[in-house]
Amino acid sequence: MQTFRLEGDSKHLYFRNLERRSDREELAEIMQILTANGFEIKDKLTGPDCDLYTCHGNGLRFAVCANIVGDGSTICVEDEYTLECLEYIFEKGI
Repeated sequence: MQTFRLEGDSKHLYFRNLERRSDREELAEIMQILTANGFEIKDKLTGPDCDLYTCHGNGLRFAVCANIVGDGSTICVEDEYTLECLEYIFEKGI
């Protein structure tokens, strides 16, 4: 799974869907990688255009935003350190 950031955005981690998988399959892989690395998926908030999953573990807190209109998933963070840790986790995979 490949991640990327937009220039000047230190609050979001995006995913490239190079395999052309469904959004549901992409989200399942994201959640699998997170749980395999010791993170807990705490809450699910359902909104009009996305589902928001709050996550924490290893001293980090963040949210996974699963867009339900076909734009994939994004991770939202509060700080640069969390973003860098998550980039490393997704770079190495499970």
